Amino acid sequence: MKKAIMLLLTILLVLALGSAASASGVGNPARVADLRLLENIIGDEDWVLVDCRPKKAYDEGHIPLSITLGDTCAKVLLGADLKPKAVGELEKILGKAGVTAENNVIFYADTPNIPSAIAAVWVFGYLGHQRVQFFNIETWIAGGLPMVKARTELDPADYQAVRK
Repeated sequence: MKKAIMLLLTILLVLALGSAASASGVGNPARVADLRLLENIIGDEDWVLVDCRPKKAYDEGHIPLSITLGDTCAKVLLGADLKPKAVGELEKILGKAGVTAENNVIFYADTPNIPSAIAAVWVFGYLGHQRVQFFNIETWIAGGLPMVKARTELDPADYQAVRK
């Protein structure tokens, strides 16, 4: 039953995001990060990598120096109605995570959680944050690149959305 509900929620999320995808640039191939980019930006303070998988998956292994929001990005950034949370609430969540409006952000997930990463890109478009992409971690793993278990925490920041 729980799997059926999660599947239904994923389908609803994808449908809800579909109409907003072109407006936020999700349908734009430039929004899809490639492996070479990720390899080059690890450790660059202008970039933030956010793992959109459940926290348990993050704890079991993630891309070095990436952060978690504590659950899937969709659960953290969207309300029960699958719409973005209030702008002020999103600013608090992102600021607490150490993300600023000046950062380039890559949201990543595994295949079952890609809708969560896409939702995060959509929410950032809603906030007016344009330097955002998504990535499938399975490409990282297939490339034989390292996964780590050490948790990364950024210093809290003052996230200011362009959209108010």
